[in-house]
Amino acid sequence: MPKKILGLDLSGKDGNPSGFCLIYGATVAVIGEFRTLKYLLEYLHKLRPDIVAVDSPLSTSKNKPYRDCDLLLKKDRMNPLPLNTPGMQQLIRRALLVTETLSRVGIKCIETFPAGALRMLGFKRKPRSYKERRKYFNTIRMMMGLKSMTRANKLTKDEFDAFVCAVAGYAFLIGRYVEYVGKNCRIILPKA
Repeated sequence: MPKKILGLDLSGKDGNPSGFCLIYGATVAVIGEFRTLKYLLEYLHKLRPDIVAVDSPLSTSKNKPYRDCDLLLKKDRMNPLPLNTPGMQQLIRRALLVTETLSRVGIKCIETFPAGALRMLGFKRKPRSYKERRKYFNTIRMMMGLKSMTRANKLTKDEFDAFVCAVAGYAFLIGRYVEYVGKNCRIILPKA
């Protein structure tokens, strides 16, 4: 049976969009947004993905701005946000709630970083418009050998980041990834 990989660009609070992207087998099947954690978790429980790749730190830094794996990203000229800001602390708490809920039912979660993933795939920056997001989407899809059942004409920033997260999850499953590992953290990025 084909694997289900879900990419998740989690928002820090309800009301703000959390982007999601489902890759089923080797096909981008669905891309969208949820505005509440309740509906997102209901969707994940019904979907039962094999892996969820999340754009959020899945561990804390004990009041330090960066974890070991974040410092490794910075060493490779990628710039994760500092973890000790109130907004990031809120996002981390939310991400840990999601991943702990999913791990209780046997769903594996990995941490990824879309800006770093794009860098690893040969892009110098994130896309800034619908047109650029569509172009990046198609280039990455072809680079990774993925088909698509969805149109990428009007991807929001959150939906695009969720797509990049799903690509990282797909790369992880097929063994085409780079990992940045620290004491209590592991970030997965796809390889071109």
